[in-house]
Amino acid sequence: MQFSKIDSEKIKLKRKVYWYGFNYLYKFLPIIVEKKIKKIFSKKLFFIQKGFDITLKNNGDDFYFKVINDIENTSLNIDKNKFSKVIFGEYVKDKELLIKQFIISYFFHPMRREISIPREILKSSKSKKKIIYPIDIKFITIFEKNKILVNKLLSFFLWYFFIILYYLNGIRKILLVLLKFIINYDSKFKRGIFFSNLPKEALNLNKNYNIDENYFSFIYLYFKKNKLSFSSIIHSLKNVPNFKIENVEYSYGQKFDYRFRNNQKIDFFLWALKSILLSLFDLFKGRWWHALLLGEAVDRKIVEISDEKKLHQIYSFNNTDGLVYKPMWTYEAKNKGSKSIFYFYSLNFLPLTKVKICPEGFSLINWDYFSVWGKNHESYLKKNIKNKFDVISYKPIFLNTGYIEFKIPKEKFVTIFDITPARPIFRKSNYFSSEFADTKNVIK
Repeated sequence: MQFSKIDSEKIKLKRKVYWYGFNYLYKFLPIIVEKKIKKIFSKKLFFIQKGFDITLKNNGDDFYFKVINDIENTSLNIDKNKFSKVIFGEYVKDKELLIKQFIISYFFHPMRREISIPREILKSSKSKKKIIYPIDIKFITIFEKNKILVNKLLSFFLWYFFIILYYLNGIRKILLVLLKFIINYDSKFKRGIFFSNLPKEALNLNKNYNIDENYFSFIYLYFKKNKLSFSSIIHSLKNVPNFKIENVEYSYGQKFDYRFRNNQKIDFFLWALKSILLSLFDLFKGRWWHALLLGEAVDRKIVEISDEKKLHQIYSFNNTDGLVYKPMWTYEAKNKGSKSIFYFYSLNFLPLTKVKICPEGFSLINWDYFSVWGKNHESYLKKNIKNKFDVISYKPIFLNTGYIEFKIPKEKFVTIFDITPARPIFRKSNYFSSEFADTKNVIK
């Protein structure tokens, strides 16, 4: 192995370390209040850690995934005539599937900072108290079947509290779009390959880079194989300088082109009024899914009224976006000729449990296109994903951290690496229960 040394003391770490809880709110609070809140969270973390030991002993390290698997297989039993095209549009065929994808991604994913069902389960194991968590009534029976005590009344109210928050966020998104119409927003849209949630380190490229061994190699491979061309890679990273390599420009840009004609603006405005009122009235009828997905429907409507040339050729999603939820607007984009591709910049997406088990929501995945690392990776996905999909390329993703420069030696070599071990308290509080990925074993 050949590495060039870098003085770590000269590296300025700008990324803020997240504290357990509502990190965003701390910047608005006095220091004395912040300290008191963190003290409360510290006690809560201690409780959760004790609950982890109890749950691991009684239920094993795959208990959380078993609960989520039951949710995946539970039908919401919603009549087809109770889904509105105003929200879902014409092209979302399996609406219940999309709803469950969204709920698992935003309510039951273990890494949610704001709310976390694994943490509530662990806390309940220690305190022996019923959990209070935003859970729809259809899912409460699943928790009770798994001997998880649930405060039904408070969980019901908390569920609708979050539904209202998502509804208000949907209204906020609508107002932002309308504001762009009023001020004649110029997004300077450039059509290309859009990368959602691109890691900043992926842009550590220079003129001497190898197109076959970098973060974007799978895109180059796909276009070369199909004798197609592209000139722009667009990402959502602000304040990153644009640069050009081999006639391909790498630049910050918008997901959509918001420059609409007047008739398109009127169409969106009328839809906005209708969708806001529909979602509100349906909320009182118990049809919470329209209010929940109003914010998602905003993007869907934007794509619906957009011309084909005002959308990107390809939209690329990765592990950071979450594997389960396929955004509602991608169904509209597909109809306009845009492809949505899911790629893996890491293969560390499997739960490291003693009994082999799939990640949460795996059976609900319905991406049309995957970029995989190899045939074994493809076989695993096809074995566990019910939806049929196409593979666009077989290529590992090379993520350059920028902190070290790897010089490829002339002789043959093998590179061995593992995931960074997490602190025990982090592992336990998020129910990353594997005993395999601890510091001792990773060093071995």
